[in-house]
Amino acid sequence: MSEKSNSETITENLFRDFYGANEFIEKSAIPKKYGFMSKKKQN
Repeated sequence: MSEKSNSETITENLFRDFYGANEFIEKSAIPKKYGFMSKKKQN
């Protein structure tokens, strides 16, 4: 797994705490059919 920034981890934890862990979807778990594109993989 790639190293995350501290602020990204804090934001994800706040989201999980507020909405619950079952509502949070990791970006890598989003099916490609939805067209999600990572900023890191754009050329």
